[in-house]
Formats: sequence, structure tokens, C-alpha cells
Amino acid sequence: MRSADLFGVFRAWDRYRAEMLEYAERFDVLVTPVFAWPAPPHGGTETLGTGEGLSYLTPFSLTGWPCAVVRCGWSPERLPIGVQCVARRGTTTSRSLQRPASRMPSEAGNRRCFDSGG
Repeated sequence: MRSADLFGVFRAWDRYRAEMLEYAERFDVLVTPVFAWPAPPHGGTETLGTGEGLSYLTPFSLTGWPCAVVRCGWSPERLPIGVQCVARRGTTTSRSLQRPASRMPSEAGNRRCFDSGG
């Protein structure tokens, strides 16, 4: 890749982060799916379509915002289903998301937010 092309990628990335920051200004935390479907079985990420499944993670990887992933249910196949909680950098919420799980309130890991009937 030529340096001019790389510079273009970085400029587009900066614009994206600025637009995301403006969008998220209205929210304390964003709660989104982690994956487009239940977690694939171990070793199953090599199958066709996995890239589309990761589309919920990519935006926040590009912004560098902290997030915490929480299992909140099971698929009928007993595969975990999760949500991710994302906050803008530098906020009280983002500092909470960066706290090690061992320092989180104990009931947080036990609360059920989704039940797929399985």
C-alpha cells in the first residue's frame, strides 16, 4: 500500500470516529448484540459468513471505546448469546466498563437479560 493510500485510510477512520462520537453523545451506554447469531462452536469461526457475524464488534474496535460483553442467554443448541455494553472513552460509564470483572458487583454476572427458551 502506498503511503498516500494509507493516509486516506487514516483520514476516513478519523472521520468515522468523529461521527460515532457525535452520534453517541446522546447516550450513556450503547447495548448491542455481540454477534449476528449465537456463538459458533469452538473452531467454527472459519466457516463462511463469520465476517458478517462480527459486524457488531467492528465499529467499537475502530473507535477504541471500552466495552464489556455479558452472556445473557443460550441458544436452543446451548450456545451462549451475549450483549455488549459500550461507552465513550473518558466517561464514568467507560471507567466502570474497564473495571476488572472481579471488582464488579456479584449480582451483575447472575442477572438474566434474555431467555431464548432453551
